[in-house]
Order: sequence, then C-alpha cells, then structure tokens
Amino acid sequence: RDEAVRTLEDVTQRVHGDYLQRLAELESALHQAKDAAQSGEHGSPERLQLEQATRNAEEQARRAAHRAQSLEQQLMAAIGQLEQAHIELHRRHEALRQKTRTLYLLERALALDNDFGDAGQLVDGLLALVGDDMQAQRCSLMLRAPEPESLYLAAARGLLPHVQLGQRTPFGKGVAGIVARTREPLLVQDVTDGAMHPLLRDEYLTTGSFISFPLIYHGELLGVVNLTNRAKRGVYIEEDVERVRLLALVIALIVTRAQLVDRLLAAIDAG
Repeated sequence: RDEAVRTLEDVTQRVHGDYLQRLAELESALHQAKDAAQSGEHGSPERLQLEQATRNAEEQARRAAHRAQSLEQQLMAAIGQLEQAHIELHRRHEALRQKTRTLYLLERALALDNDFGDAGQLVDGLLALVGDDMQAQRCSLMLRAPEPESLYLAAARGLLPHVQLGQRTPFGKGVAGIVARTREPLLVQDVTDGAMHPLLRDEYLTTGSFISFPLIYHGELLGVVNLTNRAKRGVYIEEDVERVRLLALVIALIVTRAQLVDRLLAAIDAG
C-alpha cells in the first residue's frame, strides 16, 4: 500500500511540475505578446497576430490548469480507494488469522484429550489452553459439585495461595455462581474501581476486565470458566466472548466424554 501511495504521489508531483513549467512558458509567451502588442501600431496585422497569440496562450493555460486539476482529483480518488482496499484487506487477513488460530486451538484441545489419561493433567491443559489464548493472567475452571446447586474449583492459575482445589461455591454467589445460575456468559469491560464493583468481591477475580462463561452440554450445566487480568491491561470485548464460546463447547464435550466432573473430584479428595 505504501509503495502504491508513493507511486501515485510521484505521478502527481510530476504532473504538477509539468503543469507549472507549461504554465510558466505560457505566461512568458503571454507577457512577450502583450509587450509586443503595446509597442506595435494599433490595428496593424502584426498587432492583430500578437493579440490572437495572446488569446491562444491564455486559453492553453486555462486548459492546462483544468487538466492538471482533474488529474489531481482522479489521483486523490485513487489513493482513497487504495486506502479503503488496504483496510478491507487487513480486516479479512485478521479474520482469517483468527479462524486459523481457532482451528489450531480446537486441534490442541482434542489432542490433549487424546494424550492425557490423567484427569488433573487434562483439565490443567485445557485451562492453560484457553487462558493462554485469551491472555488471562488469572483463570479458573469450576465444575459442578455433587451437592445441590454448587460448584467446586477444578483447576486454577494465578489465584491466591489460600484458594484450594475442591473449594465449593454455591450458585448465586460471586461471578461464577451468578453465571452458573443464569447459564449466561458475563462480560465486564470497564471496571475502574474494583472495590466499587460487587461482582469483583470474590477470591477468584481481581479488578479489571473479565469473562465468565458457562460450560453447557446437551442442556446440562457442567461448570464455569473464568478469565480475568488480561495481559498488558487489555480489555475483553464481545468478539472474545464468541471465541470463548467455541472453546467452552469443546471443553464441555471433553469434560463429558472423559467424565471429568466425577473423576477430578475423586482425585482432589484423594489427594
């Protein structure tokens, strides 16, 4: 794009330079004609010829100026179209990159399911996969506990030391509990003061933008995944929620197939 813009600018400068040179020549001829006309006799053939030459020079100068202006407008329009094409190309490239990245993540998730027979390693790998992709410095995966309407912490990264695996959270309490009850994803983007935001007053999240997403498979709630503290103080947006939606569906599928809800809780209790 930059090379094309430079080429168009060079053409514009050359055309403008040619126009200025031509205009200067015509103005010089015009001045010469006027000087000669003033020094000649009134009504003489030479005077008439000079006047005609003057008019011709003026007309040529006017046409040259009009052509230069028209060409400059065309070039500016071409530059604008080129800019728009570049923006669209960048948008399509970014969309393709995101789709390629998503396919890679789905492949990695399925590979984890195939590689790890250990429930703890599998769930840690799945959480790391989605956490790394979303640049979440603090993330957790909570699965449904055997007690009515409660979740237990199945895997975590970046949480406070006192938060232990297997810790219960009832439905309706904190971010994960609210998402478990409503079965709807929760996105918070603009949180300037965490102390003033009631949803951030739990031990799984801190201040900043976050996503909490339910894991649902065939209408059954399996758990909740929480992502917060995006790297470099980044903010999660709606497109990120859609990305997590697809990953959450694959995680829910793997959790169901591998029976992780019961296996992982048994491994945590045994440990």
